Amino acid sequence: MAKILAHILLSLLIILPHSLWAQEREGKVPIGVILPLSGRYKDFGEATLKGILLAAGIFGEKDTPVEILVEDSKGDPGLARVAVYNLYRRGAAAILGPLLSSVSIKAAKEAQMVRVPLVTFSQVEGISSAGDYIFQNSMTPSSQAKALAGFAVNQLLLTDFAILYPNTSYGITLASLFEKEVERLGGRVVRKLKYRKEKTDFSREIRRLFLIREEKDERGKPRLTPPVVDFEALFIPDYAERAGLIASQLAFYDVRDLQLLGTNGWHSPRLFKFGNRYVEGAVFTDGFAVESNDQEVKAFVKDFFREYGYKPGILEAQGYETMKILLSILEENPEASREDIKDWLLYRIYRFPGLTGYISFDITGRAVKGMYILKVEGESIKILKDKN
Repeated sequence: MAKILAHILLSLLIILPHSLWAQEREGKVPIGVILPLSGRYKDFGEATLKGILLAAGIFGEKDTPVEILVEDSKGDPGLARVAVYNLYRRGAAAILGPLLSSVSIKAAKEAQMVRVPLVTFSQVEGISSAGDYIFQNSMTPSSQAKALAGFAVNQLLLTDFAILYPNTSYGITLASLFEKEVERLGGRVVRKLKYRKEKTDFSREIRRLFLIREEKDERGKPRLTPPVVDFEALFIPDYAERAGLIASQLAFYDVRDLQLLGTNGWHSPRLFKFGNRYVEGAVFTDGFAVESNDQEVKAFVKDFFREYGYKPGILEAQGYETMKILLSILEENPEASREDIKDWLLYRIYRFPGLTGYISFDITGRAVKGMYILKVEGESIKILKDKN
C-alpha cells in the first residue's frame, strides 16, 4: 500500500505541479524543485525527486516542516529560467535542481539575479561560480578522475597507463582529466586511443593499443603477433555495456593481467552481463554505493526500497541528502531567510554526514566530499575505499 501511495503522490507532483501538494501552506517553509519530469530526461528527474520527497518526510507519520513546490523544466533551459522566477515569486526559500548542465547554467544565472539559494545536481565543472547564491552537490568528472588516479598510483602503486575512450563529451573530458592527474602524481600515459561512441567491435582499437600486427608464419599463413603490454592499467571512461565488451575482447587477443579502471558508468549489473568473468578485478569510482555498510546508507536504502520498490542510485541519494541539508538548517533556524540559508551553506555546513560522503561547501559553492572506490569480485562489488 505504501508503494502505491508513493506512486500516486509522485504522479500528482509531476502531472499537477500546481495542485494542492504544490500550494504554499501556512507554517510551512516552501522549497522549490526544478527537474526534468517529462521528455527525454524524465527518468533522471523522477529519480532525483523521489529522493527529495523521501527526505522531506512526505511519506512519514510526522508533519513535515517544508512544502515542496515542483516545476518541470522538461530539459529546457528557457523553461528552467522561468521556473526559477516563478518559485521566487511564490516565496521559495531555496531551490533544488536543475539536473542537466545547460539547464542548470541558465537557472543559476536567474537564481543569482533574484538572490535565491539554488543547489544544482549538474556535473558541469564550475557552475557554482555563477555567484554566491549558487551551490553544487554532484559528482563531477574532476572528482572521479582525481579519486581514481590517486588510488591507482598511491594505493595500487601503478605508474604506466593507457586510455581507451569514446568520442563523447563524457569520454573526452574524463580521459583528459585522468591523464593530467596521473602525470601530476608522477605516473605516465603510454598510449591514448579514441573510438566512436556506437562501436561494439573493438578489434581495430585493441590491435593498435597493444601493437598487434598481422604477419605470416613459416608456411605463409597469416597470424597475429603477441600483444605488447607495456603498461599496467587501462582506463576506459565509458558505460557498463561497452566496458564489458572491451574486457571480453581483450581476452580474445590474449591480453591478460591488466588492471582495468573505470568510472561510475561501470556500476551496473550490465557490466557482468557484457563482461562476464573478464571484468574480474576491475576497479572503478562512484559517488554512491548501495553495497556500503555505512549505517546512514543502509537506513536510506531500506527506507527507499520500502516506499518505491527498488534500490536507489546516486541521483536518488543526491536528492535525499541535499534535502536533508536544508532541513538541518531549518531545524536550527526555522525563520531562516534566503540570505541566511545561503550563508549557512557557505560557512556553517561542515562535514555534513551525507550518503555520498561528509559534505562541506567550498568558497565557490561546490560540494567537497569523498568518493567510493569499488572492485569487481566474482559477481559482486566490493568497496575498497568508502565515501569518507
